[in-house]
Amino acid sequence: MQVLIISHIRFTRKSDARIMKRVAENMQADSIYFLGWPGLHPQTLVDELGNFLFITSYKDDIAITKEGRKRGLLLDGKMIKQDGLVISGIGGINPHHDMERLRKQIYDREGNIRNLILSYFPPYGCGDHVALLGKKRGLVELLHFLAEVRPDYLISAGEKKQFCRMYRVNVLTLDDSTNAALVDLHEHFQVKDLLKLP
Repeated sequence: MQVLIISHIRFTRKSDARIMKRVAENMQADSIYFLGWPGLHPQTLVDELGNFLFITSYKDDIAITKEGRKRGLLLDGKMIKQDGLVISGIGGINPHHDMERLRKQIYDREGNIRNLILSYFPPYGCGDHVALLGKKRGLVELLHFLAEVRPDYLISAGEKKQFCRMYRVNVLTLDDSTNAALVDLHEHFQVKDLLKLP
């Protein structure tokens, strides 16, 4: 099973969503995950894209959160199981709350299930350096969460594309220049392709 994970993107027309669907089909992606709401009305995206989920960015408003939750599209603080795998989300609106919810769910689950976590914010020290400000914007709390929970993989939006290994967890941050990753979930979360989508 392959998934397309997309960050730093904003749709302004229906045709943008149609193009994205064709890109996903051409890449043989079974589903799409957005790191941040990609724009347009939720019903329009459902009609155009079909199978997708998203985590919120810090810019998304409560209306998007409510609509996403109502339609079953929001992954913030949730775990979904697919083919013996778990995909979890830490959104940008309330990441600390999402981490607490996931921590409880992860400890309550049975067995050794492989786990991919999607996060709007990167962990502190990986792809989080804002050159203009000379500061890091990653979450220290997410770093502690990785040390405690030890998922197999974390993919997040970031300031620059970077691969890191933190507490035996593979971490990939996506940026404006490389805003999409095609990930094979059955081959230990192997990143098959990194690309720039318009």
